Amino acid sequence: MTRARLRFARQCAISFLILMLCILLGLLGWRVETITLGGVEQSMLTRGQHRNNPVVLYLHGGPGTPIYSWYRVIGGDTRLEEHFVMAYWEQRGVNGRRPGVRPDALRISDFVNDGCQLAALLQRRFKMRPALLGISWGSFLGVKMLGACGSSRSNED
Repeated sequence: MTRARLRFARQCAISFLILMLCILLGLLGWRVETITLGGVEQSMLTRGQHRNNPVVLYLHGGPGTPIYSWYRVIGGDTRLEEHFVMAYWEQRGVNGRRPGVRPDALRISDFVNDGCQLAALLQRRFKMRPALLGISWGSFLGVKMLGACGSSRSNED
C-alpha cells in the first residue's frame, strides 16, 4: 500500500471514529434508540438540526421494509432535517431482524397501536404532536393511526 493510500485510510478511520463518537454523544442531533411498543422491541432514529423544529414521524413502506438505509434520501437529500425533527420508525417485524415477533403479532391493529404509542412518546418528548409522513404501506398506516389516535390529546396540550 502506498503512503498516500495509507494516509487516506488512516484519515477515513479517524473521521469514522469521530463521527461515531459524535453520534453516541448526540452531538449531531441523531439518536438511535430501542423502544418497546405493544410489548415488542422496535427502533427509532431521530435526526434534525434543531430540537425545537416541528416533529415528523416517518412511516415507511412495506410492511417489513427497513427505513434506516433510506433516511439520507428522505430527510437529508430533501433537506427536511433542516426544518423538521425527523423520527424514522423501524416497525415490528422489519426485515426479520427482531426476534420473537410472531406472525399473529403482525396484525394491522398491532401496527396502529404501536404507531399511536410512538406518536404519544414523541409528543411527550418534544412537547408537540408529530405530523405523519407515510409512503405506500406507511400512508395506509397513517390514515389508520389518525382514525385510532388522531383526536386524542395529552394533558400537556
